Amino acid sequence: ELRRLYNAADVFVMPSRREPFGLVALEAMACGTPVVTSDTSAMPEVAGSGAVLVDPTDETQIAGAVRRLLDDPQLYERQRAYGLERVKQFSWRKTAEQTLDVYKSVGL
Repeated sequence: ELRRLYNAADVFVMPSRREPFGLVALEAMACGTPVVTSDTSAMPEVAGSGAVLVDPTDETQIAGAVRRLLDDPQLYERQRAYGLERVKQFSWRKTAEQTLDVYKSVGL
């Protein structure tokens, strides 16, 4: 059902102040939905160029980012494509392999 909701959305907005990773933003990107998210916490590192980054405390900036995406078809498509490319850098397999590497490095 989440996939259906992401696909139905024009833009996914996630102005979180304390996001530990940003999995939901990646899920939206994987569905081809442009993302507007925070320029704080883990989001810049996770989202990269796959999202429009905004100050999560600035409602005007958040609204402006959404409006730009909806009013500019070229920007919309560019962000959609960036998001689809960005999610290719993440996978559960890669996560498991990196976790195993950490365990091995500490002798577990």
